[in-house]
Amino acid sequence: MLSLDSPGLDGLTSLWTDDDESNRRSCVLLGPFDSDDNLRTDLLQRDSYVEIARGGSIRAIHDLEIHHDTGSHTNNWNVFISNTTGKEYRLRGIQQEMVGFVNASALRIVSLAAPSLTIPRLWLLRALNVGDGIGEIHDINYQKASVFWGTYLQLADIEEDLRLDQRIVDIILRDELTEEDKQEMMMGAGNMWLFVRPYNFPVAAAHCSARETHTTETLCSRALNRPSIDSLSAGATQSVLITIPSDILLLICEHLPPSSLVALCSTSSHMLWSLYPLLNPSAHSWLANNRPWCLPPPDGPDRARFDEQWLSVRDLQQPSDKRLSLADFPWRHYAIACQRSPSMRNRGRIWDIALQLERLAEKQGIPAL
Repeated sequence: MLSLDSPGLDGLTSLWTDDDESNRRSCVLLGPFDSDDNLRTDLLQRDSYVEIARGGSIRAIHDLEIHHDTGSHTNNWNVFISNTTGKEYRLRGIQQEMVGFVNASALRIVSLAAPSLTIPRLWLLRALNVGDGIGEIHDINYQKASVFWGTYLQLADIEEDLRLDQRIVDIILRDELTEEDKQEMMMGAGNMWLFVRPYNFPVAAAHCSARETHTTETLCSRALNRPSIDSLSAGATQSVLITIPSDILLLICEHLPPSSLVALCSTSSHMLWSLYPLLNPSAHSWLANNRPWCLPPPDGPDRARFDEQWLSVRDLQQPSDKRLSLADFPWRHYAIACQRSPSMRNRGRIWDIALQLERLAEKQGIPAL
């Protein structure tokens, strides 16, 4: 008989932290609520969805925790409890039709990626495309998550994958979890990254990488004060890149990933001299143009988490320390760390979902609200 009490399975589930689990259960309700946060079920009896959305009663109830596996088809109730007031919201039947819910951290990302999706407009989009509160909107690519991990509110399609399930069974039977297993389950076929909290910015990893390469970069900075070996060679053949003005070179660098910039620096001492000072600002520009979800949000709890991590890494004791500045942040190392981060991968997925929802709202002519 197969036992789920397995070191291998325990090792898999331990790849998620308590913060990941807490994030999974943190939800926001979207619907027509009065000033006392009571659901106005009377509205649907006389008004259309559009009239309800335009009526000003669509609100968001924040800081809720889900207490049922809402993806189960045998569970007719969706129960949410307010962490602030203790009030319960039990949704069934017409209530499920009127109220949508979304992961709290996902909603914050949606507001950044697609500001036009206000709470009323997002509610109306869901109401017009989903029959109840547990469905997904068609034509939106949420990416797939294995049903083995349970059905959580992560903006993900749940599917059965027999090959993946067999691999998990194999891990349980041999009672061990290899590094290859971890990598495959988290970032490969297991897609466990879909359940990692999408606000764990890899600040510490960036600083760790920066410290490890400090000696190399010191040598590089010294090389900047030396004349180019190429220029000392009479009649040396120059590449086309050497002749490009520095301002044009900077524009080119802004569209190159950090790894390509480093490779370009290694082509010649002249390129090293030209590009080394541009590595950090170019990495920041590349993130802004290609991975905007990796940049610290302008405000809100996710920005606070980014700042607190940075302050911790820099050994600053007060989160409000005025010395905090992004000018000297190791953007090149941070960009590389983001490419390896399951959290940033999930954040990027949700960002893309927000853009898909925004395009769908425009396509369907859902009005700005």
